[in-house]
Amino acid sequence: MEEDIKDKGFWDAIRKTDQILKETNKMIDDKQQQTAVIFGVTGQDGSYLSELLIDKGYEVVGVCRRCSVDNTERVKHIDSPDFTLIEGDITDASSVAQIISGYSPDECYNLAAMSHVATSFTQPSHTFNVNAVGVLNILEAIRLYSSDTKFYQASSSEMFGNNYSLCQSLNNNGGFVEDPTHKYQD
Repeated sequence: MEEDIKDKGFWDAIRKTDQILKETNKMIDDKQQQTAVIFGVTGQDGSYLSELLIDKGYEVVGVCRRCSVDNTERVKHIDSPDFTLIEGDITDASSVAQIISGYSPDECYNLAAMSHVATSFTQPSHTFNVNAVGVLNILEAIRLYSSDTKFYQASSSEMFGNNYSLCQSLNNNGGFVEDPTHKYQD
C-alpha cells in the first residue's frame, strides 16, 4: 500500500510536469511578435529595413522627425498593420524616452543622422546634436526604460578614411585612422 502511495505521488508529479511543459510551450507559441523601433525610418535604408523586419514578422515602429514638408515618401508604400509611423526627435531626450518606454522594443535601430557634408559645415551644432547627442538620448532611454533592447547604430564608412589595410578599424592609440576621406574628419 505504501508503494502505491509513492507511485501515485510520482505519477502526480509527472502529470504536473507535463502540464507545466504544455503551458510553457503555449506561452512560447503565443509570444507577442517582436517589436523594432527605427529612428530615421524615412530614409532609403529605413524603408528597406522596415520591409525586411515586417517580412520576418516584426511589429515596426518608424520614427520620423517633424517637418514642414512631407518627408515620408519612401515609406508610404508600406501598407501593413505591423507598421506604425510616429513623430519623434532624437535630439529631445523626453521624446526618445517616451518612445522607448512606450514600446519597449526588442530591437532599436538608429539610422537618423545629419549626413550632408555641406550642412554639417554650416550647422555644426545641429549636426553634433543629431549625430552625437541623439545617440546618447537613445542609449540612455534604453538603459533606463528597456534594458533588454538590442541597439544598432548606423554609421558612415567615410569616418574610417581610405585606410582599408587596417580593416577600417581604430588605430592602436584608440583614435581614428589618419587618412580621412573628407576634410571634416581632419
